[in-house]
Amino acid sequence: MEPTTAAALKAMEELGYVSRSRQDGNRKNVYVRLTPKGRALRARLEPLAEEVNRMAVRGVRGGDVAATRRALLAIIGNLMKNPSP
Repeated sequence: MEPTTAAALKAMEELGYVSRSRQDGNRKNVYVRLTPKGRALRARLEPLAEEVNRMAVRGVRGGDVAATRRALLAIIGNLMKNPSP
């Protein structure tokens, strides 16, 4: 985990937005889950995310936005199938 990710998770955990846990027998994986307090942020944050998305694609043709999203999803899919060594 990058230090910035670890720091962000720690801060969110301290604020009560997420909880972290491990499963018995697996010390490597850390499971991060939203708490009820974290879920409650959705109503406030979702409209902000939508506004940022509108700002990001302002002036870009709809077909270009759709093509970019398809390409990015394909890239993400490829990386999930073939993680780096």
